[in-house]
Amino acid sequence: MYIYYKMSLHNSRFQTQDIVNSFNLFLDSEKASLVGDQQSEGDKVRLHFEGNSIEANDGEIIRLSLVNFTMYNNIYHINGNNNTLKLFAGGTTSAITADTGDTVYLTPQYIERLHAISNNLASSLLSHLKTRAVANGASVHSFVVTSAAPLASNQMQSTGNRLLDITLTSMDNQSTPAPTDHNLTSVTLQCLEADGDSYAILGGNRLDGTQANTATSFKITASGSTVRIQGFYPMQRTSDPYIYVRCNQAQTGLEMSILSKAVGGSNVDVINSNILAKAFRQVEFIHYDSSTGEEYFMNLQTKKLSNLDIFITDSKGRSLGRRSNQLHKKTASGLLTSTDNNTFESDSQSTDGNLFFTGVVRVDIIKVRDVRKLETPMLERNSIPSKSTGVVVWQDHGKSRYEN
Repeated sequence: MYIYYKMSLHNSRFQTQDIVNSFNLFLDSEKASLVGDQQSEGDKVRLHFEGNSIEANDGEIIRLSLVNFTMYNNIYHINGNNNTLKLFAGGTTSAITADTGDTVYLTPQYIERLHAISNNLASSLLSHLKTRAVANGASVHSFVVTSAAPLASNQMQSTGNRLLDITLTSMDNQSTPAPTDHNLTSVTLQCLEADGDSYAILGGNRLDGTQANTATSFKITASGSTVRIQGFYPMQRTSDPYIYVRCNQAQTGLEMSILSKAVGGSNVDVINSNILAKAFRQVEFIHYDSSTGEEYFMNLQTKKLSNLDIFITDSKGRSLGRRSNQLHKKTASGLLTSTDNNTFESDSQSTDGNLFFTGVVRVDIIKVRDVRKLETPMLERNSIPSKSTGVVVWQDHGKSRYEN
């Protein structure tokens, strides 16, 4: 006979958890680059406690809990982490396998309707397709957008399938432009894992690892004077509805490995976590208020807290709105220098701009067990022979063992 015991995760494995000390830590990263060692940014703050270090005694732990978090939603729906694709094309004189490819960018911006994305993608492809049509001997003056679905009249709640469906037409150079053959026989558009999450926005297939030029994320039909691109799955306006508040301290929490790895897989499902909390991205704000004070917390594995790194990322551990290999390492959104290479006029949003947060972290010192110390008295040390009293007697009736 077997007896199974069910243990709730909400119950402590200790009989009591008494809070012996508790206080609030108020955060504001607006001018983080001006204080302390001046190495902090608005979304990446390093705090030095200096003479105010936090310590736990034997049998106690330090617990950090997020009570409040607020920042303006100054990160575009379409941004550096989800706006990049790769285009390849081949035709009658130049095979697709010989094409070196072009990088295509969606324009970073906020999105109200999905048509803004489909039309933007279609417009971004025009010049790239013309170059390849001309290289294959076609008399093409330009490509134009014939249709882009979802339509501009469709809202998120409108009846429909939300599928990407765009048609581009090649035109000649006559006074009255007319469709003309583009001589392209194969076109591929790739949403590479290494380039971010454009597949989630556009409803295509993600392509992992190194891919051949012939691999495609969409259904593409190229014939005559038209190129039609269709998505496999419904489109969406954003690829990440949450931001993640992370902390550098070792804790007891766990997370799925995908939450800290933007590229490639992992040989484990779950790893130790550095996530303190996550907050929902609303229209204007990114905000979180704790209702019980216990939703998001971390139990630290250290007894002393002398510094604390708090930084904000997306769901894959990347900086908000940009990747580490991009030029705008400190700017998630703003005035564009060029939509062709996805760069901004200023690279100071997280230091001098409006990419910052405020919040409250509660710090608890919690007693989790009673420490029982050894109470047996220490053994007395033997007296030093030269200090001992009395007559020293040699063994063997006083005869020294060194005598012959």
